[in-house]
Amino acid sequence: VDVYEVNEAVMCKKDGSDAYGYLAKVLAVLPDKQGRVGYKIRFQGSGYDKEIEPDQVEEMLFKHRPELEAELKKAAKKEEDEEGDDDEDLMKVIVPEKLLALLVGDKERVSEKGRLVKLPARVTVDDIIKEYGEAVMSRAYGDELLADYLGSRRIERRDLIANKRDNVETSKTIGQYFNILLGSQLLYATEREQ
Repeated sequence: VDVYEVNEAVMCKKDGSDAYGYLAKVLAVLPDKQGRVGYKIRFQGSGYDKEIEPDQVEEMLFKHRPELEAELKKAAKKEEDEEGDDDEDLMKVIVPEKLLALLVGDKERVSEKGRLVKLPARVTVDDIIKEYGEAVMSRAYGDELLADYLGSRRIERRDLIANKRDNVETSKTIGQYFNILLGSQLLYATEREQ
């Protein structure tokens, strides 16, 4: 079993089913009571930390080698391209430009500039979801959004209305999911302390 040091670059799978590893850094060495060693790692660029138990080390962690990283990226890209053909199975969510601008701006401030969003937020997730629902249900803007989403397919007005309702319900579900995952998955480490 390979041994890793704090701050060493490694390749790490996010879970046992991953075919490929991702670039990560060792944050801490975590010995257990039997003297076996596990690790706490952070995936590059995501701020996502993961603890690797001693019995998972051999399966989940790999020594970082630039040529391995290049091979894994190439294989992952190929797999992604092959999976791209199954777009019909994916759920598409229409994100208005205003919402997208807010999300991108927040990400840049937190992850790249190290600044935290002032709490309580001026615009809450509930506000964003409510505004999205109103935009989708409004006849002019909502019809235009869904026409873009559905492409050139001819669609009946009743189907368009049903599609709008589905999108609004989906946005509410996303809001509930957001609240469940907020602390454990969605916040950057620096935000969790806040």
